[in-house]
Amino acid sequence: MRKIGVFNRTERSIRRGLERAGDVIDRKIGRAHDERPSVHTLITDMERLIDAHARELRQSNSDISGYRLKLKLKLPFETKLSTEDVESLSHRLLAASIERMFDNGYEIALPIIEKVNDVFAKRIYVDPVFEIASAGSQQPSPDGRQYPTSGQSNLVQRVQMIAAVEMPHGSFEARFEFAIGGKRLTCGRTADNDLRIEHVSVSKVHASLRVDGNGNLIVADMASTNGTFVNGRRLARGEKCIIKENSIVYFGGITVRFRREGK
Repeated sequence: MRKIGVFNRTERSIRRGLERAGDVIDRKIGRAHDERPSVHTLITDMERLIDAHARELRQSNSDISGYRLKLKLKLPFETKLSTEDVESLSHRLLAASIERMFDNGYEIALPIIEKVNDVFAKRIYVDPVFEIASAGSQQPSPDGRQYPTSGQSNLVQRVQMIAAVEMPHGSFEARFEFAIGGKRLTCGRTADNDLRIEHVSVSKVHASLRVDGNGNLIVADMASTNGTFVNGRRLARGEKCIIKENSIVYFGGITVRFRREGK
């Protein structure tokens, strides 16, 4: 397995040496060591490292679609975090990494997280790694898009869709145009989404939408906090599901019904 890691051995040794020196200083001045940096700090550091390694990878290989991002969550061996705390932190890190992928156009497979108890770790940190399982293998992109080969037609068919959104204090409709088998659109709380739903139960980037090569409308949950539901069934993180004409979709607590233009 080929990997591009965060630190080489020298850097790891330096980091651990600095951490030990910091512990000595903390003890001398009576300051308690906190194994739990803020979630904001963890996410900011993780995003910086993801971007750095993506740039490095693109310099050596312009096509990164065959790679997968693995987040190694390093925990002190005797961590005081509960299992629930670790799961909550893992969820937030995954959600933030997916948002980073889409914000910066990293068309790679959905990330996974690996939790590791590190005997050398004095604090919690995230070690993001880009990896590929084998040379020539193609990992699916985050939107599930199948990229055309040189022998395929460049003629693109398009589908017009309407989303009827039921908000607590009124409803609205949004219209979209999808290229069949083309790129995904996003649904979420912020203005940079194609379908913006300003509600507290909806995540910043909540779900993706696309029309596959057979003309089916597909929804995929993007590690949302409050879940994506299709006809009452919650989708797993990254799970894709066909939305039929009579399907009822919930993004968090908001009901959305999709239909084709003219129906």
